[in-house]
Amino acid sequence: MTPAPPGKSTLSGEMGSLALSVAMATVSVPCSLAQDATDWQVKAGGRMSFDVASVKRTKIPRIPNFGLAPDDAKPHGSRLSAVFPLNAYIGFAYKLAPFQTGGALVNAPKWLGTDFYKIQAEVQGDPTKDQMRLLMQSLLEDRFKLAVHFESKEVPVLAFEAVQGR
Repeated sequence: MTPAPPGKSTLSGEMGSLALSVAMATVSVPCSLAQDATDWQVKAGGRMSFDVASVKRTKIPRIPNFGLAPDDAKPHGSRLSAVFPLNAYIGFAYKLAPFQTGGALVNAPKWLGTDFYKIQAEVQGDPTKDQMRLLMQSLLEDRFKLAVHFESKEVPVLAFEAVQGR
C-alpha cells in the first residue's frame, strides 16, 4: 500500500473527521493478554500491510468472506471483504474475544460500535489468520490513526472454591 504524500490524507470527507476521534481513543488490553499478544504477533511475522485497501462507511452489514472470531480458523485466499463496526475490526485485529472488546474500548466513542465500515483489502500470498490480524492492525493505524497500548490493572475478583467433605 502506498502512503499518502506529506500533508495529504488517504481519508476524505466524513472519514477524515472520524480518524481524529479514533486517534483520541485508546485501546487498553488486559496484561494477561499482553504477553500472548506479543507472542502471536512475533510468530505471525510482525508488521504487515495490505497491498490494496478500500474503507467506506456504510449502513448495510454484510457477512465477511471469513470469520472475525478470535479462533485460528484459516481464511480462504488473500482477500478481506466485510462490513462491521470498527469495534469488531479492532477485536479481530488484536485477537480479543467479544467479552474482552468492551473492556478494551472503555474510552472509545460510542459510534465505534454503531457505525458500519465496508473494508475490502487484498494482499499477495496466502496469509494465515494471525497474519490477516497484523494486516488489519496496520490498516486501522493507517486509515483511522488508531493507537494501542497494553496495561495491567489490579481489580477485585470473586473466587469460588469447592469444599471437600460437606
